Amino acid sequence: MATRLLCLNSVKGIGALCDNITPITLLQGFALLRPGFTFDDAEDFATLLSWQTAIANKNVMLVNNIISQESIKVEDGMHTTPNGQRIKLWDGMRGLDLKAKLTLDQHKIIRTYANLGWDLVRIDRANTLIGVINDDGTVGGFSLATFIVGSQTEPLVDTPPLTPIQFQEEDPGEYNSKGAWVKPSWRVSKLKPMTFLTIEVTTVAAFKFTATIYYLAVSNFSSDGTLIKIPYSGALAANFLVTDQGGAVETCTIEEIGDGIYEVTGVDITSGTLEIVPSATNLYEAATMALVAAV
Repeated sequence: MATRLLCLNSVKGIGALCDNITPITLLQGFALLRPGFTFDDAEDFATLLSWQTAIANKNVMLVNNIISQESIKVEDGMHTTPNGQRIKLWDGMRGLDLKAKLTLDQHKIIRTYANLGWDLVRIDRANTLIGVINDDGTVGGFSLATFIVGSQTEPLVDTPPLTPIQFQEEDPGEYNSKGAWVKPSWRVSKLKPMTFLTIEVTTVAAFKFTATIYYLAVSNFSSDGTLIKIPYSGALAANFLVTDQGGAVETCTIEEIGDGIYEVTGVDITSGTLEIVPSATNLYEAATMALVAAV
């Protein structure tokens, strides 16, 4: 299925410019964009690789699992003259009051982003991205005046713990003049946020060491109360950046000898560092690990 550019507000006139009338829809999530970050154009905005790259570069943060929304649009400012004529003075501010079903770790992270001036792209349940097309053709998010994340609610017998989120758009007229609806050919709900990897390395012996890579299921525990470790398999040689004892990049062969366990063999390495490098399709980050020679 090809990308459908539903409505870009890029053509002047009042004819049938868009594919269809603006649909009635509910959000399944939204994306926070760093201030100043934009996609090159509408096609770039609808390209999976562009989104993955933006996430890997920490220009985009995803929030999914919106389960309810209510409008908090402020009424337009109106004036009634003595003869009864109504005159519009200003547009009321647009906004939504949301509730999201997030894990506790996701809840804690998103609270750190409250009121930091990020832009916002709406993601609806019809797989549509709703953003803003600028005068230069770039596409970004709505500027926010308010972004508030409340305390997670208490779980009840018939209600899960929910995260209340409220946002208001800074420019009441931005959507009306620059709103862009784009339906990609891929499922936006399948986008994955960044994953933090934990790396454990053995000492270097005979120019060889072993790296165990995993991530923690921070909202799930094993029977003994410890966090569950999930092996990170399928990493490629290009994802391993190894420097030797002199700081030079070391050419290594990589072999996965078990789930998330990699044997790394260099030429003359005895110590140095190991860094796991993300790619656009492997959205993770990890701390750089020091390599130590075996005694």
